[in-house]
Amino acid sequence: MVDVLWKGGTQSLPSASRPCGISWRRATLSRCSADIRWANFYKDAAHQEICGLHTHASSGEGADSARHEFYTHVEPDDGGKNPPPWWLIGILARIVSSLRRKLKLSARAIEAGWLDTVPAEWAAHQRPQLRTEIEKFSTIDLTTLDDAALFAHLDELRAFCARCMRLHFTLVVPHAVGLHELVTTCEELLGWDMQKTMHLFQGLSTTSAASTHELAEVARLVRNRAAAREIVEARRPDLVERLDEVDPSIADRLRQYLRVWGLRVFGSDAGSPSIAERPQFLADLLADLLTDDAPSDQSAARFAAVEEARSQLTEPARRRFDEALEYAERVYPLREDNVLLTDQLPTGLVRRVAIEAGRRLATKGLLTRADDAVMLTAEELRNALGAGRDVRRLISQRKSEHAWVRANPGPMTYGPEPGKMPDVRGLPGPARRINGALLWMMEQELSPPPKGDANTVTGIAVSPGVYRGRVRVIRSAAELSRVRAGDVLVCPTTSAAWTMVFQRAGALVTDAGSVLSHTAIVAREFGLPAVVATANATSVLKDGEEVIVDGTRAPATMRREDDRRVGLIFFVPGKGETLRISGSAKIVRDADLRESMAARGKTPDFALVLEVEEAFFHCSKCVIRSNLWTPQGWPALDGLPSLAQTMVDAAALPMPV
Repeated sequence: MVDVLWKGGTQSLPSASRPCGISWRRATLSRCSADIRWANFYKDAAHQEICGLHTHASSGEGADSARHEFYTHVEPDDGGKNPPPWWLIGILARIVSSLRRKLKLSARAIEAGWLDTVPAEWAAHQRPQLRTEIEKFSTIDLTTLDDAALFAHLDELRAFCARCMRLHFTLVVPHAVGLHELVTTCEELLGWDMQKTMHLFQGLSTTSAASTHELAEVARLVRNRAAAREIVEARRPDLVERLDEVDPSIADRLRQYLRVWGLRVFGSDAGSPSIAERPQFLADLLADLLTDDAPSDQSAARFAAVEEARSQLTEPARRRFDEALEYAERVYPLREDNVLLTDQLPTGLVRRVAIEAGRRLATKGLLTRADDAVMLTAEELRNALGAGRDVRRLISQRKSEHAWVRANPGPMTYGPEPGKMPDVRGLPGPARRINGALLWMMEQELSPPPKGDANTVTGIAVSPGVYRGRVRVIRSAAELSRVRAGDVLVCPTTSAAWTMVFQRAGALVTDAGSVLSHTAIVAREFGLPAVVATANATSVLKDGEEVIVDGTRAPATMRREDDRRVGLIFFVPGKGETLRISGSAKIVRDADLRESMAARGKTPDFALVLEVEEAFFHCSKCVIRSNLWTPQGWPALDGLPSLAQTMVDAAALPMPV
């Protein structure tokens, strides 16, 4: 396994997954085919072709262990060596019968216009159909089903999710082709790098911020309704129930909101809690939106970038740019739209079943908590309910294993540096167009992060802007409530549900990610400066320290401000106790503040402002034992240098005192 480069913590595969999540993902992928429509050399975890993705879940004690970490690599990967030359790849594609068949199918797909019809079918039919099916599934009252019906429903969801995954991988292709061709066009015609080209997409991925926009609509209704506003401002987890008593229409709007967005899980698998299971999280976000509007429209930035590009071009180059841009604008929103409806919301539906099965086990005394059910596979849940098996000891063991993995994660990458991606210019046009785009996308997603050292945070700038603020390190969804307005959110990676706190953040920094990642897309939609793929941000940066995040420069190196942490101790003559204060300090030149500090007719040039983070009294024993307030116990000062002599000696000044 270590003769190739493996990358952990990729966007769709979390670095640590629970048995419920990993078993479901494996079962779903095994039932879907990623290349039903596209004759290409791409593959997912279930299909082996010439080049593509391969996933590996390292685990502790076999398939039923909770010690799972996902790693991914691109195939072919020859352990750092170079792939065959382009001309040999071209020859092999024409003489190997299975590849010749794929070349013909690839040509047929392009000739049939699938790059245009697939996105069109998604927008017109598949997208609304999936939304309708998901809402239908979400309204089923699982508590009314007996055990057999509950697992029959789960089997129905399994088939639904497999269909979603087939659609998911089909939509990947036009998305990749559109982005790749625009990036290539801008590089050749304008000399733009990929980060610069991404400015052309700001404001297009409306799904990225949709959950926040829809909740902001509810907040706007609440603002002018005194009774409802009072309840929302209280930030209580029983928000919906309390609104039922004073403003049922607002309560209904929130239930409607939760019917869809409540399914979103905070991680990337069914083992993670959903938004609906975190009512306090929703209450805090809605209260924040009473005084803070939804993300601003980023269309103006996109229009400016388009105009900048077109102004530098003349015909026929401008026509080529316009054609590439028009197609890229159509397919760019597919990424977030696709992931929401084919992966995230179906995953939430699966979790509902697992939690209901867990509730039944807990009622029978076979499980401690309903949500512990995610530490079992679907088949184990079925068997536990059917046989009345006590799984508490097994759950305890797996929770310990999972906690150990989270506390001791594997490296972001292991294995040798990868070789070059295959050069596909020897393939016929249609196959070259599809495979070139997919290989490019995989290279962006799975390349190792920039190299740094233990004290430097270096990453990829993915969303423009410069922001200076305080670090808030968040390692899991359970800590999201710690994010405060203006914080620099630093985390291993982000999932879709995390976007709801992006409204609070001033900038984003992640260990994993790429220019094409979910974090990058959403940061651009929220207008947040962002740096991803740092590999070490969560271990190097500390809560409270100030940093400057530059999401424009590539590569991006985080600028850490001088350490402004301070500690003060206050002594009161005659008293043993001391007051200690910890916090941070900054120098200001505010005129009114300096005037208030004037003494003997003199106004200071600056003031030192301290922000107190904690204050506490210190034990008096050290003061008492040192005889600090007893002059008889003071040592003699004879022989000690004066302050002036100390300063001269410290600065090594050649002058007498």
